[in-house]
Amino acid sequence: MKPIHVAFLWHMHQPYYKDPLKNHYLMPWVRLHGIKGYFDMIDLLEEYPAMRVTFNLVPSVLVQLMDYCIPETLDPFLELTLTPPSDLTLEQKQELLSNFFMAHWNNMIKPYPRYWELLNKRGHKAESEYLREAAKNFTTRDFQDLQALANLAWFGYRAKKKFPEINELIQKGKEYTSKEIERIIEIEREVIQLVIPSYQKAFQENRVELTTSAFYHPILPLVYDTDLAKRCMNWAPLPKRYHHPEDAEAQIQKAVDFFKGVFGVKPIGLWPSEGSVAPEIIPLLAKAGIQWIATDEDILMHSTQVTDKGTALFKVYQAQNEQNSVDMVFRDRGLSDLIGFTYSQNPPEKSVQDFLEHLQNIRQYNANEEALVSIILDGENAWEHYPDGGEGLLRGIYHELSQNAELVPTTFSNYFKMNPKREILPSLHSGSWIHHDFDIWIGSEEENTAWEYLGKTRDFIQKNAKDIPDEQMKKIMEQIYIAEGSDWFWWYGDDFTTEFDEEFDQLFRLHLSSCYKLMNVNVPEYLNQPVLGIKTPVLAQQPIGFIHPEIDGKSTHFYEWHEAGLYLAGTDVAMHQTEKYILKIFFGFDLAQLYIRIDPHKISKLRSLDSIHMHIYLTKPNEYKIVIPRVFKAGRKKKFTLFSSEEGIHYSEVKEYTTTAFEDTLELAIPFSDLHLKSTDEVRFRVSILKDEIIQETHPKFGYLNFTVPNKDFEMEMWSV
Repeated sequence: MKPIHVAFLWHMHQPYYKDPLKNHYLMPWVRLHGIKGYFDMIDLLEEYPAMRVTFNLVPSVLVQLMDYCIPETLDPFLELTLTPPSDLTLEQKQELLSNFFMAHWNNMIKPYPRYWELLNKRGHKAESEYLREAAKNFTTRDFQDLQALANLAWFGYRAKKKFPEINELIQKGKEYTSKEIERIIEIEREVIQLVIPSYQKAFQENRVELTTSAFYHPILPLVYDTDLAKRCMNWAPLPKRYHHPEDAEAQIQKAVDFFKGVFGVKPIGLWPSEGSVAPEIIPLLAKAGIQWIATDEDILMHSTQVTDKGTALFKVYQAQNEQNSVDMVFRDRGLSDLIGFTYSQNPPEKSVQDFLEHLQNIRQYNANEEALVSIILDGENAWEHYPDGGEGLLRGIYHELSQNAELVPTTFSNYFKMNPKREILPSLHSGSWIHHDFDIWIGSEEENTAWEYLGKTRDFIQKNAKDIPDEQMKKIMEQIYIAEGSDWFWWYGDDFTTEFDEEFDQLFRLHLSSCYKLMNVNVPEYLNQPVLGIKTPVLAQQPIGFIHPEIDGKSTHFYEWHEAGLYLAGTDVAMHQTEKYILKIFFGFDLAQLYIRIDPHKISKLRSLDSIHMHIYLTKPNEYKIVIPRVFKAGRKKKFTLFSSEEGIHYSEVKEYTTTAFEDTLELAIPFSDLHLKSTDEVRFRVSILKDEIIQETHPKFGYLNFTVPNKDFEMEMWSV
């Protein structure tokens, strides 16, 4: 049996946060990821000299990291950190309380007792009226400790190893001085100053391969021609056509030139932003010297007739167009998503074992081939969700691969050199790594409006090009290239939301406005108005009346769950999980029973039904767990079991029920009395999906859904509100 080759590609990307007018950054995330994932990921490899991985470094991220090496570079969070608490205005205090707890509460706040104390003092609600009251209760000492701890919590495990002073400051725990806070920021800068040189060193030593993306992370097919979206989204309304192949080419060439300036040679590999591909971009890539690209397995499935995914996914392909070609690999979505979304919820030892078993299964299935397993995912966002920042998982995987002759770590280019065989793709499907289409970035009212604003600005520039001096045109086009980036469109529409929706909207419009200002003409009025519609995403609405659903596993009629509470799963995350199980959670009651309904994501139907189980955890005032085996297997009288626990760790069985059913939705009922709940009790709960005892997803990702057990006057009280 031949070995298989394991190629990781860690994609390092953040939006371009720089304000073009004030020349500073509106958000701190490149700085904070710089002292965490960006440094952790490259420095950890120093301990595993036999390990080989690939990093995709987006040029616009490198530009921001370079800026943060300079002491004068600021962002609002940094300015708030360095402002003496006695000088803070009430508005600044509210900003501190709003923004300085934007870290994973369990993994990055709770481990620091004083930080956790401050979060509880602030309260778990972040609405402005709560923050205003909380700010009045915070002392100068509270604010000063918050300034220190909100930065200390972001240092990754390798920064702590490199700078023991960080650990000393963490161990101090509280009562930080202004000088110590200044020193924390100095250390941040010193860590960031090590990031790019560390990648340069590893690259020069041939321990890693480095690749690039188009400069400002645009969706290349859409910049080339938004009408290309019709191929995979013929149902969607599209904006007025945006058609600028020259911009797509420029973004690629800028990236290649920049990469050479930083690393001394041109890149030969490129990760198309969001795995977005179309035949039209192949000649542009080949012209720039790009030899290989990667995208998601779904693109492969839609590009050719795949009879056996178990072998097809682990080959190298060649995509051709207009007598140009590039090599292509396709990410193993399952393995990539395990690291990105699943293993963070499980012990690292168990996760490493599970990961290696998956690799061995692939090897056995491809016994006569030296197959290539492509594991491609976010290189920074995932690690906040790991209690140890991902160190245990990565150490376990790197250690095993470094000494296992059957599972050989490699870079993509090294594998290509040793294995010249290529499968020719008969065609290349146009789409991205998310649902093999472009729906995240185009098609909604907000997204289409943004594309049309971009198009109007681009047309105005083109119309007046002959009157614009070359140097001025260069600055103007830089703003256009930034506005073509994918991130603005990611946050527009209803797919995703963030606390910074307004800031992203503002930045997008600022870049377009800057084009007009650079041409010395008035900014169009529409650019002064938000693209954001009146959209206030409600992640969890509360029940407004009693419900009496028939537990048959079907949405029998509209009003059956109309007055229930509702939670929309997964709308508040910065990473897209390709394979989701839960779409919506409904919860409601009558005086006697609690009712829960789970609407599965449509792709859940593709799952191995026997291995998928659901756990519903109920807490406060009592600890219970509802276990539903084979949750998505159809049945009118399925079974679930109630378990109880005193401390939430060890559970004992209470009772088995048959009041649950699944046809196209899961419905269940359980008496309040069995949960020892009485009216006015506040109940908190969350829902987890497990596959083979590995947690796949939990909703909500942070905290719990909550409701109050009703009394007989509940409906009357709701009507009087």
